[in-house]
Amino acid sequence: MRWYRQGADFQSNLPKLALYMGHVSIVSTAYYLRWIPELQELASKRFAKRFGYLVQGEQ
Repeated sequence: MRWYRQGADFQSNLPKLALYMGHVSIVSTAYYLRWIPELQELASKRFAKRFGYLVQGEQ
């Protein structure tokens, strides 16, 4: 959550988290990540900020 709040590239940081947790691969680490409402909101806002102009929705 901290990485998302800071605007960091989550995917590029995932190997760091895997190493910290002692996992052999990021697949093992990703298993523990859950799609929670707060994460969904942060990810949606980040997407809208960067690519919102590409999506045409009801206004």
